[in-house]
Amino acid sequence: MTKKFEYTDIDGIKKEAETFISSEFVTTSAPNSPVMTKANGLLDPSIIPPTAVGKSASLVIDRIASGTILRGDVVKASTTNHVSIADPTSDLDSASGLGVALNDADDSEPVEVLILGIISDPIFNVFSVNEVLFLDEAGGITNVKPTKPSRNFLLIIGKSLGGNEVFVNLQSPITLGV
Repeated sequence: MTKKFEYTDIDGIKKEAETFISSEFVTTSAPNSPVMTKANGLLDPSIIPPTAVGKSASLVIDRIASGTILRGDVVKASTTNHVSIADPTSDLDSASGLGVALNDADDSEPVEVLILGIISDPIFNVFSVNEVLFLDEAGGITNVKPTKPSRNFLLIIGKSLGGNEVFVNLQSPITLGV
């Protein structure tokens, strides 16, 4: 199966690419910056062609907001085309983040979601270089590692690159206790 999508490359230029999906691999092919992952969503470095090394791109998808979403909020898929704010205090589904919102959106408005890549925004200037970042109770990003009983799940969002930049690379939620 092939699906076209739009992404933003490292220079901030929006481009179009294709995703090829099989039972074993999800292969994202973009001009000069292919990224290939296993079906479980994890990067498989052994299949990245040498021409991809040193080139970085961001993967951004468009969805519709279910409720009010602010830029920098961590969102989860609520339906096929909708996203809502992720919540680590509820159940596993609510704590399973999809990406980070790149714009503010009210209910039923479009929202761009960064699934993988670098986001640069002054709201992230509070983080130091190399800090691991987590989902907080309000759906935002924090450098404070969550603990039980305040949260049921720990979701790693990525890490701070310093200044205003965050590398977004969401992991699977870890159960702290229910």
